Amino acid sequence: MPVTPEIKPSIQERPKEFNVPKELQSELKALEATPQIKIQTDKEGQPVITPQDSQSVKIQLPSDEKSLWQIAKRSINDAITWLARFLIRKKDKEEKGEALLQAGED
Repeated sequence: MPVTPEIKPSIQERPKEFNVPKELQSELKALEATPQIKIQTDKEGQPVITPQDSQSVKIQLPSDEKSLWQIAKRSINDAITWLARFLIRKKDKEEKGEALLQAGED
């Protein structure tokens, strides 16, 4: 087996303290310490999650079948297309179920 030479580490240690050049000392500003955030905890020490500002989201589905069919013919990459196709299938199943119920009553 060939013997390989020792690999020298590519990471160099840097000094922990850095001496700032005199030219830059006048430009330095003191950084404020990060504010401590107090997290509320319950009796078991778990953080209590509180909802942020509530936002109201309104979802409006098309009510007529013609609009659903137009949306269902859009690109397959759009989620709204799949929602429209799902609603069309659901409506068809409901109509078939109602037709079977009416046929059973006769």
